[in-house]
Amino acid sequence: MAHYAQFPDVELVNNYRPGGFHPVELSDTFNKGRYIVLHKLGYGTYSTVWLAKDCVSGKNVSLKILAAHASQWSGNNTSEEEELKVLSRLQSEEDSEEEGRQYVMQLLDHFVHTGPNGLHRCIVTELLGPSLASDIEDLYPTERFPPSIARALIRQIAYGVRFLHRKGIVHGDLHIGNILLSSTKLSILASQEEIESYYGEPEKCSLRLMPSKVTTHEGVDDDSSFPPLAPHVPRYVIETPDPTPLLHLCLDEPEHVHVKLCDFSESSVIDPSVSTAPRIANIPKLYRAPEIMLGQPSIPSPSTDIWALAVLFHSLFTGGASLFYSSYGLQDELLREMVLVMKTKLPEPTWSSWASRSRFFDEEGRWIADASISESLPYHSGKFLKIREGVIDERERGLLKQMLKSMVALEPEERVTIEDVVKSEWFTQYCCGSGTPS
Repeated sequence: MAHYAQFPDVELVNNYRPGGFHPVELSDTFNKGRYIVLHKLGYGTYSTVWLAKDCVSGKNVSLKILAAHASQWSGNNTSEEEELKVLSRLQSEEDSEEEGRQYVMQLLDHFVHTGPNGLHRCIVTELLGPSLASDIEDLYPTERFPPSIARALIRQIAYGVRFLHRKGIVHGDLHIGNILLSSTKLSILASQEEIESYYGEPEKCSLRLMPSKVTTHEGVDDDSSFPPLAPHVPRYVIETPDPTPLLHLCLDEPEHVHVKLCDFSESSVIDPSVSTAPRIANIPKLYRAPEIMLGQPSIPSPSTDIWALAVLFHSLFTGGASLFYSSYGLQDELLREMVLVMKTKLPEPTWSSWASRSRFFDEEGRWIADASISESLPYHSGKFLKIREGVIDERERGLLKQMLKSMVALEPEERVTIEDVVKSEWFTQYCCGSGTPS
């Protein structure tokens, strides 16, 4: 099998193969010429995402092209169908005015495209900005959002999740990378010059294959000394654009910051009348509830969304610090931190299925490691909140801690619901009250 050198800020190029990514070039058209590719937006493990012009509406849109075998890659064989089912459920006209709908990405179209690597599900959605995982140091030297913006983001995200849960939908992959900033200006950028003022000129990196080794060149100039590429490989890949100009567009007016929940590839519809098959959790480990931490297939639920939401909310106040510390997102570190911070053992059957627990705790959840906690875990603070002193006042800190702790109860049945979250004292006073602090 041929191998190609990997460029930074591009998808895994060796996934351009039968069953893998569809090779895309600028100006390619999709769905009988309706969508024209203008620029690259990004990529994921199972897809590439493109900025395209909708020739019917005249607006710019996001075109997500899934790998032909995306479902098999994710470990969940029905994920493509489930994603469309979820997005379609969210498009009901009668829901258009419901609070929270405006904080959920809008599906515009979907179709199947045939290419050299197979059949690819394509999902067209409204064009949104960069994710909250983007580097914001250029705007905020502290590398965290000001409290007023963090509160505004949390309010919108919570209402978006409440909308999902009311519609019987579990998101399944709530993290800051799946929360996108929004600006109405993006969909109406008319010229390539306007588009490039925010996304930059497309940075093309050509792929060239030589016997026994890989050679890569910037640009796309033809060079007859290289063997021709196979039809399942693109002539070039495009780097993900620098998000800084878009961050300024979306964040320069703090009172108008707007976000939307996106990426429903791990989502599912809650239907008590239908037996739901357990799924592999693909949410980042830092956001996983303990009951889905150990790798066994599980059924996503509103309570696992609530856990992830607590971690997400905490990260918005801290510039990315995890609610439960782990140096590299290691599973044992996270589970160990949960026990220490929450001051109780994990519930069954999670506790018994954690094979490494006896290295740290006895069966009652008491620390038994040879070294002390401070010696073994130099970065463990013992604190639940990792928000720096002075960022928010003590009263708000206490109410926020109370809300977040209720969201990460180790027993899933004891976690609050999203309805409880938006009715909590911290949320109503600091996110929604007319006297919201700045």
